[in-house]
Amino acid sequence: MGPIFIGILLPVVLGFVVKNRSGKGQKERGITIDVGGEPGIAKRNHKFEKLVEVPWEGATTLAALFEQACKMHSSQQLLGTREYIHKEIEMSADGKPFEKLTLGNYAWISYGEAFDRACNFASGIVTLGHAKGEKCAIFAETRADWFIALQVSDHFLLLSMAKVLTRKCKRKNIVSGIIDLWLIV
Repeated sequence: MGPIFIGILLPVVLGFVVKNRSGKGQKERGITIDVGGEPGIAKRNHKFEKLVEVPWEGATTLAALFEQACKMHSSQQLLGTREYIHKEIEMSADGKPFEKLTLGNYAWISYGEAFDRACNFASGIVTLGHAKGEKCAIFAETRADWFIALQVSDHFLLLSMAKVLTRKCKRKNIVSGIIDLWLIV
């Protein structure tokens, strides 16, 4: 009975004692409120008096949030792309080929560089004759350039109906996405 008591029951009893003792001085994590006539518990960050609708003042859209983040953290790293070294195609046990990539170190761009690239990309689209509100399809690999193109479509509102498609999409989905752009008025 002695080893069982010491090995099993004592840790359980001590755990309850410590838990009950430490819980008395803690802040209440949930606040009981009346929601729609029914009592409920709201949990939020204790630093804020009410719900946070926007992360920063003036950032009411994702585009505005991206611009503010780029201004606040212009020198910090944002997007990393690994250097492509070479590709090998190997056959699996079931006979299907698969690609094996060898990649190098990451090359990082900062928030400021990403914002500059987005501005340059938007300027290039306008220079090519794309008017504001026209439809556009962006076909790119899922990488930093894809993210920057997506920011152009959101931030500059140049592409009112932008579809960002990747090589990983199935062919029928790519065709469907392009057709959708032409059919939507």
